[in-house]
Amino acid sequence: MHKTYQIYASSIEGAGSDLADQEFTFDWGIIPEGEYEMTWSLMSKSVKLTTALGQIESVPIKVEFVVPFMTDRYEVNKLTGYAGSSNIAGFIYYYDSPHTGGHHMRQFRALNSDNAGVIVRGKPNGNKFKVRFLNVGLTLGTMLEYEFVITFKSVC
Repeated sequence: MHKTYQIYASSIEGAGSDLADQEFTFDWGIIPEGEYEMTWSLMSKSVKLTTALGQIESVPIKVEFVVPFMTDRYEVNKLTGYAGSSNIAGFIYYYDSPHTGGHHMRQFRALNSDNAGVIVRGKPNGNKFKVRFLNVGLTLGTMLEYEFVITFKSVC
């Protein structure tokens, strides 16, 4: 029987002085040994921006989950040209919607369908994991907090 486990967390519950690098405590012992497909989603609060600030170049933000388990994720290193093991889980994107008075509303999101799942061979261990945003530049400066869900679905 395939079981699914979901972890819900809020950035305001994380430990860390920087929103882009939060550590969370979780008891991985509740998830049985096995092989899982890990997917995730994230949504921030909407924030009001001036049109000028919203026009500053923004790029998708790489998300890294530092979870104590092995994955088949790799990232090419520009200096060596080779791919090494990586904790990159995918990207979050920003979405703007019109607002009155020369402003607009911005929200950051990533849905399960935005990023491919990853196979986790064995359950995570330990009692901590980290969520980091890389290549944030000016883009993340408008995110105040976020909620996310990590889903583990048994594949065997």
